[in-house]
Amino acid sequence: MITVAIKPCLPPLARIRNRSSSNPALSSAAWRKFLDLLQASQSPIAQEALCRIAKLYAVEAQARESSTAERKHLRAEQSLPQLAALHDWLQQTHLRTAPGTATAKAIDYSLKRWAALSRYAETGDLPIDNNPVENCIRPIALGKKTGCLQDRNAPASALRSSKPCSARPSSMALILLPG
Repeated sequence: MITVAIKPCLPPLARIRNRSSSNPALSSAAWRKFLDLLQASQSPIAQEALCRIAKLYAVEAQARESSTAERKHLRAEQSLPQLAALHDWLQQTHLRTAPGTATAKAIDYSLKRWAALSRYAETGDLPIDNNPVENCIRPIALGKKTGCLQDRNAPASALRSSKPCSARPSSMALILLPG
């Protein structure tokens, strides 16, 4: 039996993938929960959460061209205090929110994953969210959905050249592994 493994297009992702118990790249899913809530109900809580999250992304935009050490220092100075304030605000807001509501679910999602959501700020090399990873694997996920990866015995060149799978071949490398 041959399995298809995906080699990520971004070098730091190997470090993230190898830390199975410490996945730092979840904040995009957390802010999407609040964005969906804002779009559905114009929730002031969702708007406040998104404003606080936007400040974290502004720090990341500032640090984009910085070295790892500079980014770590900037995150320690700016992101960590903002994350602490966001965490306190989420906890206080959770106490005032009715259980089972969409607002409570969005807050619960973030609080249950807080260690992973905030882990990026402790380092200079981890991304704030998993959007680069999602963008890298989307062609593979779409390919699986359309059925182009069903023939696991096909050579790698056939997998890469089939029409449904050729969405972004330059961003991914398919490697056949025994197993």
